[in-house]
Amino acid sequence: MKLRLITALSILGIFGSFQAQQTNLYSLYNQNNYLINPAFTGANGCFNAFIDYRNQWVGVSNSPKTNTLTLDGRIKQKHGLGLNAKMNQAGLLANFDAKLSYAYFVSINAKTELSFGVSAGVIQQQFKAENAIATSYSDALLTQGGNNGLGFTSDLGIAVSHQKFKIGIAVPQAITSGLKLAYGLEETDFKLKQHIGVYANWSAIQNDKWNIAPFLNYRSSLQVGHQLDAGAHATWNKMIGIGAMYRTSYGIVGMIDLKIKDKVTLAYAYEFGNSSMINVSKGSHEIMLGITICKNKSQEEPKEVQEELVESNVEKEEKQDSITHSIPESIDSSDTVVNETIKEEEPEKPMDEVTNIAVTAPKQIDLDSLNKAFKISDKIIYFEFSSSTNDLSNNQEKVVTEVTKILTDNPEVKASIKGYTCNIGDKNFNQKLSKERAETIANAISKNGISKNRIYTKGEGSTTSSNDQSKNRKVVLQFTR
Repeated sequence: MKLRLITALSILGIFGSFQAQQTNLYSLYNQNNYLINPAFTGANGCFNAFIDYRNQWVGVSNSPKTNTLTLDGRIKQKHGLGLNAKMNQAGLLANFDAKLSYAYFVSINAKTELSFGVSAGVIQQQFKAENAIATSYSDALLTQGGNNGLGFTSDLGIAVSHQKFKIGIAVPQAITSGLKLAYGLEETDFKLKQHIGVYANWSAIQNDKWNIAPFLNYRSSLQVGHQLDAGAHATWNKMIGIGAMYRTSYGIVGMIDLKIKDKVTLAYAYEFGNSSMINVSKGSHEIMLGITICKNKSQEEPKEVQEELVESNVEKEEKQDSITHSIPESIDSSDTVVNETIKEEEPEKPMDEVTNIAVTAPKQIDLDSLNKAFKISDKIIYFEFSSSTNDLSNNQEKVVTEVTKILTDNPEVKASIKGYTCNIGDKNFNQKLSKERAETIANAISKNGISKNRIYTKGEGSTTSSNDQSKNRKVVLQFTR
């Protein structure tokens, strides 16, 4: 077999389909959307690290193998940064590309986010002629040895993310520079073609136990044709996932994945080749391991409350000092008995102007008892799934009225309102939703005449404090002085 034919077959195989797609082919992109679109860089609001290994057409000698590493995360809510590095090997041809990614996020509303992404980096192509097995050693390719080509490549993307769906459009290899490989005395241009990809995912069924999401993934290039993935993925209890899809020009793909405490992802996909490959290949395998790290939410009291407590102590000390320094100068300060008597003397109680009877000052409210009372279920406001306005417990008006009275009768008291969600759905969305729930109650209290300066709100995101997910979609109130 001539080396030129080996090279042609290698180039055909490395990009993952009979249609000579130059972009990498994946089956586990539902677990890591960043693989297929830079607009998903840091989309979940956490730091993510994934490694993916794909062995295509097992049983075929020198079949394509792909190793991928992705790192991505969110910075200050609006900016995503990432790294996408791949190593491909098929026969005598190998390539490596590494790209840095940036995404900018725009909040449309509490449930929807728009993002724009770009990736840029280098791609290196290598023809390893030294690994060739040939019958003729006079070929110039053998005497010249391996050859490298280096070029520039970039991807563009746009995406809309919602708790119920995701839609993304990507343009891989949007701007590129050609690669030149020399074969002996000949020089060949290896051109990177612009592609387009469209991905859509919709959570058709989403409840406390199940999330079932159909999806589509379309890839195309004018030079190499079209390919479509159509399938569905189901997740039980946010832990075990199964899925299947049909890939045109290829066959059926089965998937399974396991998530451990929302931090570790282990996924596997097996592809059953179509009739043209089933007799020569044992199918294709893909394995993915991922780690997700999210910021821990502080359980400390709000800074505003802490500052007020310090301020109150300072005021108390100043008040004591003012009493001490109000002793008349005519009294000898060395007279300990008189001095102590004056400091310890109780202030005169105010008298009612009509009855001339001493009026007793109102007793300060016991915050410890009050906060314990507001931890029981009838004073916790529960919300409907994915809603920040409709309360499931039907007690919102009653609780708001009671809180309003407490704040009206006790001007020195402030309310701290914390919102929560269940752990279903995207973490970034849940964070916004929990904040919205807290603000809904704060606005209702404010409409009753309470200043917003006395109301503190905080979105705590998702919680698993109860096994009943409906009890985790809540707002909890706490009072401070």
